[in-house]
This record gives sequence, structure tokens and C-alpha cells, in this order.
Amino acid sequence: MPVGVPCVMVKAVKVGNTVLTPDAEGYYTLSAVSKDITVTLEKATAVTLTFKAPTAGAYISVNGGANQLVTDTATYAVSVASGSTVTLTIVPASGQTVSAVTSTGNFVSGSANSYSIVAAATGEVVIAY
Repeated sequence: MPVGVPCVMVKAVKVGNTVLTPDAEGYYTLSAVSKDITVTLEKATAVTLTFKAPTAGAYISVNGGANQLVTDTATYAVSVASGSTVTLTIVPASGQTVSAVTSTGNFVSGSANSYSIVAAATGEVVIAY
């Protein structure tokens, strides 16, 4: 029976010193357990990234999710595990070209409409035209 921990970001799942790897759907499986074991959940520290764009706006997809409209006043925030890599796909407003994506305290790489952000600190992710 699956067991979840609501509202907790998991950094690692361990049995003893062995770090378990989740399957493609994010589930961890223990099989052939013949004695009592201790499973340890190591919590991840969460950081919040708040996305914003110029007044003209842009549609963004974070980690392959649904498109969200962001502008200078309509922002979109996501919480992710500190140190995780976030993928950002941008559909700029009609006639606009993305010139840069910046975020204080976070490493940003990419070009055109596809970026990766290593989420190390809570803060804004700013799309510029």
C-alpha cells in the first residue's frame, strides 16, 4: 500500500545507508523484505521561484506543466526542492523575442525560449524582451 507524506518535498529515501531510486512515476519499491527495516525520508528544503515578464506578457511552462500567463503584475510561483533543476519554456507575446532570463541567487542557462534554472534561492525569475 503506497504511503505518502503530504506537503513534504523529499530529498532522499534511504534504507540504512543505501539511497533508493524512485521509478518513473516517483514511487519507491521495497521487495523481498524478510525482517524489520527502517526507511528514512530526508526532507528537502523548499525554495519558491516567482516568474514575471514585461507588460506584454508571456506564457510559460515550468517543468512541462500547463502554460501560465505571466506579466509584470500577473506572476506565477512554484515551490521546488533547493538545488533542483527547473526547466522553463517560454512562449513570448506576439512579436516579442526573449533577450534574457535572470534570477538573483539562482543559476540560469539557456537561450531563445528554453531555459534551465538551478533553484538555490527563493526569488524572482525575470523574463526580458
